[in-house]
Amino acid sequence: MLPDHCQKILQQLPSHRLLALDVLRGLTITAMILVNNPGSWSYLFWPLKHADWHGLTPTDLIFPFFIFIVGMSITLSVNAMQAKGVSKQQILKSGALRTVKLIALGWFLALFYYNFRDTNFSWLEQRLFSIRVMGVLQRIGLVYIIALACYLYLKPKHIALTLAALLIGYGALMQYMPYTLLNGETTSGQWLYGNNLSAWLDNLLLF
Repeated sequence: MLPDHCQKILQQLPSHRLLALDVLRGLTITAMILVNNPGSWSYLFWPLKHADWHGLTPTDLIFPFFIFIVGMSITLSVNAMQAKGVSKQQILKSGALRTVKLIALGWFLALFYYNFRDTNFSWLEQRLFSIRVMGVLQRIGLVYIIALACYLYLKPKHIALTLAALLIGYGALMQYMPYTLLNGETTSGQWLYGNNLSAWLDNLLLF
């Protein structure tokens, strides 16, 4: 039997909310804040670092957790809205607006900074011209709208087939599609840090 205060919390949650998912979201955000603000960048414990290339650390799990939370939230919210008679088109339109907001928020957070202590600081050079186009929020926004469209318009078996096709297609491209290095050499099938098709494409399109 749950304590009375826990039962009250459960009763106050909307029907499309899941307490376990809200707890996971809170823990993930807490972990993200800790990783982004460790106190000193000169003394980091390994759990607060990303793996350089091979391997896995707790920090590497934060972004996948956010993506998992997005997927679970889609099923809960879409089912709740459809039960109220909201059309698929309206849901997708609302999702597209949310995606735009996430992307805009990601750019805003990247640009909303000025180092007043450094007289050599250049906002144009160090912020605007070097902005990370596809930051974390931007990527979450794109994943969200694509996953939402799949959930709305594809049957579960078609989603599974799409997932398999994407994984196989991605692996095939990484292994066999040629790309040109900075020295002019053409190569393919590299799985090295900074030298693979994914890194080449990121540098070409997203800098």
